[in-house]
Amino acid sequence: MSQKINKPKILCSSLIIFPLLSVFFSTSSIFILQKCPAAEETPHKKAVVIKVEAFRYGYLPDPIKVKKGDKVKLLITSRDVKHGFYIKEYGINSTVEKGKITEVNFLANKRGEFTIVCTVYCGSGHLSMKGKLVVE
Repeated sequence: MSQKINKPKILCSSLIIFPLLSVFFSTSSIFILQKCPAAEETPHKKAVVIKVEAFRYGYLPDPIKVKKGDKVKLLITSRDVKHGFYIKEYGINSTVEKGKITEVNFLANKRGEFTIVCTVYCGSGHLSMKGKLVVE
């Protein structure tokens, strides 16, 4: 008498086990990647929003204070005439017109005190129109 080999059962069980194993390992590796600090992204910080007003011959608030690492959104307006808003170290150079909002976005990645300068002639006190950005 010949012995029967249950090939269909082996084939059937391998068709079930291998997909289950692959699902288990793929979801495990996804879980591991999600928990691994090296795979995590830096949390998205909300921008620090600061309203700035330019006027003959200054800026309010003065100084503008933020913390190193802050995403900063400045909403700049002018109360009188067209002004400039220039911070050399951050590559910011914008024009601010009366009645309009100029939005300036940057990452405060350098500590220190930085001079804000008006780059649009705005009257006899133009050369003395300065402000300060402080990144703590």
